[in-house]
Amino acid sequence: MTSRVVSALFGLLLAATASLAQGVIVPERVIVPEPWPVPPHTAPLELRRQTITATIRDSAAVTVVEQSFVNQYNHRLEGTFLFPLPENAAVTDFGMSINGQMVAAELLKADEARRIYEAIVRRQLDPGLLEYVGRNAFRARIFPIEPGETKTVKLEYSQAVEVDGGLGRYLFPLRTRAFHPAPPPVPLPRPMDHRHLERRLGPVPGAPARVGSLAIKVEIDSRQGLKSVYSPSHDIDLKREGEHRVVVGYEAADTVPDEDFQLFYQLSDAAFGLNLLTYRSPADEEGYFMLLLAPKSELREQEVQAKDLLVVFDTSGSMSGEKIVQAREALRFVLDNLNPEDRFNLVTFGTAVDSFRAGLTEVTPEAIKQAQEFVAKLQARGGTNIDEALKTALGMLPAKGERPRMVLFLTDGQPTVGETRPERILENVGRDNKADARMFVFGVGHDVNTVLLDRLSNENHGTRTYVKPEENIETAVSSLYAKIGSPVLSDLRLEVEGVKLSELQPVALPDLFHGSQLTLLGRYRGEGSAKVTLHGMAGSQEQSFEYPADFPREAREHPFLPRLWATRRVGYLLEQIRLHGQDKELVDEVVRLATRHGILTPYTSYLVLEPGMEHPEGA
Repeated sequence: MTSRVVSALFGLLLAATASLAQGVIVPERVIVPEPWPVPPHTAPLELRRQTITATIRDSAAVTVVEQSFVNQYNHRLEGTFLFPLPENAAVTDFGMSINGQMVAAELLKADEARRIYEAIVRRQLDPGLLEYVGRNAFRARIFPIEPGETKTVKLEYSQAVEVDGGLGRYLFPLRTRAFHPAPPPVPLPRPMDHRHLERRLGPVPGAPARVGSLAIKVEIDSRQGLKSVYSPSHDIDLKREGEHRVVVGYEAADTVPDEDFQLFYQLSDAAFGLNLLTYRSPADEEGYFMLLLAPKSELREQEVQAKDLLVVFDTSGSMSGEKIVQAREALRFVLDNLNPEDRFNLVTFGTAVDSFRAGLTEVTPEAIKQAQEFVAKLQARGGTNIDEALKTALGMLPAKGERPRMVLFLTDGQPTVGETRPERILENVGRDNKADARMFVFGVGHDVNTVLLDRLSNENHGTRTYVKPEENIETAVSSLYAKIGSPVLSDLRLEVEGVKLSELQPVALPDLFHGSQLTLLGRYRGEGSAKVTLHGMAGSQEQSFEYPADFPREAREHPFLPRLWATRRVGYLLEQIRLHGQDKELVDEVVRLATRHGILTPYTSYLVLEPGMEHPEGA
């Protein structure tokens, strides 16, 4: 029996996702007898079958993917399996077929898995190497794949489902796209920016790969009632099993997927307020919880807060062509959707910095008309003076005020004019942002400094969005603005009486916008009835919302919660390492949590051995 091993060495990195495709296997080497030359690069292996099974319980989703590939060539191949993940998802299990049997992986420290892998290679057995290649993507080097052989790969990942305005959205990346073979892997645990991924792998020329058989099944269970369920991308079958459960199905044969699978479900208004999910085994001193807070019904009667908004917009030469056209449309959308009591201004920058007005402007029909004319005349030219643009914008905001202050910042490049050192730019923004403005950052294309943009958003209590070259800028900007355009509560603070909460994720609570939902994961100590109070500022007035809750001594209904919490916690720790450098205590905590909960990171790896095969001695 041929011995095979797969050493899974891939990580969870938290920058914007590189939406590559559904999984593909790309031949790297064709193994033929001497003295025949190695044939040229070949197309991806045939994806014979793909099944996706997702289970969504309240706001947590677990997805199991199984893909079977066949070597359609008459030579033994070494292949590379590539798979993307949705934003903020983490792989929690992996396996592959060996001699027709699905073999599960063992989670090890990355360096230990690498030593075992290299020991097996030295014994001239048949290895496969799985490693991370960037943000939410991994790669498995698989050898051998015999002529006509079918290779099946199975993986599981978990994620929190985004819910806004009572609308949940689940996405599975289906768009088929293959890649050239990659150069030798980057040694672990050094992270790689996902924006270099396409440059390393490059698109494979030719027609996209077909899927012989595709099947998708999604089960949705919610303690809130489920109203409408629909997919804008696929013609789904829908089966309702009461008010709180829906089963969705989709099947296709001999198909070329050209759209990601998207599923939306509307939650009933009746249960808006607090939803608490808990898990605690008798052996646990502390339990796990997920709080879903949506004080929408109370806030409907509140007047949406007037805000101060500055749009800081890159008009450097690299924004020319279709990008500047889409960006103008994005600005028009923002202008058309300002609230009557808002104040605004537009700041543009290339080599020099310009602005629509000298300071904040009231929203009037005449001001909006003139701003639209300003936008229509924007041209792309010059360098990228990020530092001066942000300094100019932040200087327009009052240091104190009753209204929320926001900055929408869009750029497609690195700083090239004025102050170009990222650390100094961050220091300047920290000094100049006396108004404590929230900064919402858009990075366009692959050439942006992701660490700079991530820190700008993180350190200024905003979010970051990355727009790939093939994506539409106007769609991304308008989608975010539709969400943040109507702020209702800021400076959130959670108070719980009756139990003690710890290790909360997110660490800092975000602002609450009209129709949004706050999702909080953490640990709890104690048991019994509790009172949960959400405090926040609506203008200059503090608002408080109280909810009763129960934290039980034992709860087994939601066994996914420990891993979901650990995934968020590990993600946060990895983000701190990526932004601020490696720290031994942080790395040790990542390894401890990842090992306990089965989470793949740059510091932990999955190892698959043939049944009965022992770890090589000395590895």
